[in-house]
Amino acid sequence: MDLAEPERFLTIGVNDVGRLFQPDYLVVLNGQGEFAGDRYRFIAESAAKAVFSHLELRLEQAPLVRFELGERSGVDLSNPDRLPFTKNSPYVAVALAAYMGARRIGLIGVDFTPDHFFGPTGIHSLAGDLADIDAEFARLGAALAAAGIELFNLSERSQLSTLSRLTPAEFAAQSKSERSLSIVSYSATPLVGVPAILARCIEAQTPHRCRAFWSRGDYGNGIGFEGAVTWSEKPDETAAALAEADLVLVHNGVVAPAHRALIARKPSLTLAWNALWNVDRTLVEAGNPGLVIARGQSTDAEFADWLPFPNPMPLWEPAFAPASKPGRISIVYTPAVRTERFDRTDPMHWHGKGFETTMRVLNRLAARADVDIFTNAEGGVEHNEVLARKRHAHIVIDECATGSFHRNSLEGLAAGAVVVNGLGIVPGVADALRACAPESDRIPFECCDLEHLQETLDGLVALGPEVLAARGHENRRWMERHWQFADQWRRFWLPAVDRALNRRQSRELLHRWTQAPPPVIRDWSGPVLLTAPQIAWQRGIAPGTVPGLTVIVPFDAGREDIADLACGLGRLRQMRGISGVVVVEMGSQGTAGDCCGRHAATWLFVRQAFERTRAIVLPEDFAERALVQCERQGLDCLLAGNPLCDLEASASVALREGAPFSGFESHERLSSAGAAGVHAAIVRTSFVRCFGGMPDEGLAGWMAKVQCLARGDTGPDGAPILRLHRSGSASGDEHSSVALSGPTANPAAFLDGHPPPESFLAPWPGTIRLACAPEQEIVGLALRGLYGHAVELCSPEDPNDFACPPLPAIDDPHAAARMLAIEIARMRAPC
Repeated sequence: MDLAEPERFLTIGVNDVGRLFQPDYLVVLNGQGEFAGDRYRFIAESAAKAVFSHLELRLEQAPLVRFELGERSGVDLSNPDRLPFTKNSPYVAVALAAYMGARRIGLIGVDFTPDHFFGPTGIHSLAGDLADIDAEFARLGAALAAAGIELFNLSERSQLSTLSRLTPAEFAAQSKSERSLSIVSYSATPLVGVPAILARCIEAQTPHRCRAFWSRGDYGNGIGFEGAVTWSEKPDETAAALAEADLVLVHNGVVAPAHRALIARKPSLTLAWNALWNVDRTLVEAGNPGLVIARGQSTDAEFADWLPFPNPMPLWEPAFAPASKPGRISIVYTPAVRTERFDRTDPMHWHGKGFETTMRVLNRLAARADVDIFTNAEGGVEHNEVLARKRHAHIVIDECATGSFHRNSLEGLAAGAVVVNGLGIVPGVADALRACAPESDRIPFECCDLEHLQETLDGLVALGPEVLAARGHENRRWMERHWQFADQWRRFWLPAVDRALNRRQSRELLHRWTQAPPPVIRDWSGPVLLTAPQIAWQRGIAPGTVPGLTVIVPFDAGREDIADLACGLGRLRQMRGISGVVVVEMGSQGTAGDCCGRHAATWLFVRQAFERTRAIVLPEDFAERALVQCERQGLDCLLAGNPLCDLEASASVALREGAPFSGFESHERLSSAGAAGVHAAIVRTSFVRCFGGMPDEGLAGWMAKVQCLARGDTGPDGAPILRLHRSGSASGDEHSSVALSGPTANPAAFLDGHPPPESFLAPWPGTIRLACAPEQEIVGLALRGLYGHAVELCSPEDPNDFACPPLPAIDDPHAAARMLAIEIARMRAPC
């Protein structure tokens, strides 16, 4: 059965179709004993809303709706207790659909061919009655048509011949419903009209609705494109469409500032048409899928984790169909840009077209051969005219400079032309094409490099117009067999769409994109491990971006011993999965700097009281196991599920002196993780940057927050967490508790009551004046984006508290700003 998204339709299945997909309703006209093997199990375990039958069936969960069989081969649907029937169950299912009020009914999988979809079952048991069955469906179809109900046969292999036929894609395009997704194809540039073409493909070949929106429909050089709403002309319509969208397709990832707040909240796909340096990856780094066009770019290592997708072609549209070929050979060469070649290491490499070289070849060809040559050498040509020229062309030249293929190649094939390009120059591009057409046994292009272009064209022209037209006809058939958008939607797009709809997107976008400033922060760090019952993160600490866990250790010299801190830092250095440690000392005076230096930990001091802290030691495999669980489940927060062991004074001394961790696992276990006892948590930095911490509720407060705004869990279970003895403290007196006021599962209501911070709390008191030279201003702006009013920028000539030091080439101003924040905090820390 070739139905790509059955969940997008109201479906009525028969018998054990549940092994293929779960229908809304099920019709069963045979008893349990008539189903061989395990077939009845799929009926008994069906999760359909209801199972309709005239029999008393044994069902495990679906309700049974009994009805009486009406007239055999009948078409009367007026009796509410009876349905007409024949020898085959789909006939009753069609009658039930009409009785339920359907106005368009598609019949799929009713083929009467040998075997079933689930295995070889031989000749269909009703094959001998096919003529009678066909006539019965013809009468039913006529009766339904008289009642204003359309019935279509959607199966290409079906032996039924009397019903009108549609492909599943055609039926889907004409059967939009409340289950259809509302999709927006969104682009900051025209991209040679592809955003609008993609929207038309989705609208015409899937059950979904799609509209295209772009900033402008032309490139300012006289070349324009149609089919999309220009958002500067219709801002309200654009905003309304984005607000209602279930999914946004963001071409090259670029989003206008006015639309960021809308798109940040939506599932999205970022479609990369260019090299990665020219693609905004923010939405991908936030958790949404990234797709790359299957051509040269998709072979670059930088796109290794992106999903390839074929260039969409609306083959059913007249503009993309062949026209009659003239008796004189016609050649079309209209590259999108008139560039020559770029070095393989140049970021512009894939934009090379070999234009000057190709034009010299064509000029020589025109001088000695009877050919018509159409190019854009004199200037831009409207896309509609280019398509019209290709429809009549015998030969279409794409480019032979990079080894890739572009829309020019595909448009040439669709137009029934012989297409020349440089496929094969770069390893891997041909494989990208084969992945788009896995059932093809040939490459449909004439492939050569620029050095052999003259020879290739001479050979093609020598074949004559009739042979070229015949080859072009085969190329059109190749496109019809291997480049149908309905097939591509199922194979390439749906897996990405499902990922987007079910993703756990980082909520940092809600903060980053809707604030002006700060500038967009490009890096998204891995999870952060927070130890002790209070969160130090909201002090504004920004950990490094290396993979693994960055451990934040709050420390109060007034309540803890430096020896305890040294013990904990030493153990952390031995743990796998730890990429860095930041010690945040809080109190009236900083004392832990030397200790942190000896253990390669970053030390920050904050003049602020910090209570309920007490040193703990984590199991040696804790970080590694926790990180694996975070990444595997896509969590934003993980609460430690390990029990707690409170060590006595002698045991604590032994642990400080280097005794192995395993020797203490048998000590009395006081508690496990939960609302009353959370001793370590892992939180994604992207989530923390957006929503900050919850100091009044401690680490356990993360779970209430994350359950509402993202995704959290508990774990990993394993060895206990050891808590060192401290004189004067009783067991359990540092447990934190969750005391959220009116927690709710509604994210909007939660954010109203617990709004995210406008900026991080700076690790220094008050406001500093930061002097920045012009070339350093981008770092200063990034720092102000982090800490808001705690940073005031000025020129080096003005009075200032801190001068931005000379910086090397600034590749990432946000990373430079975080390092600068650490230096400022150190300089401002009291001795």
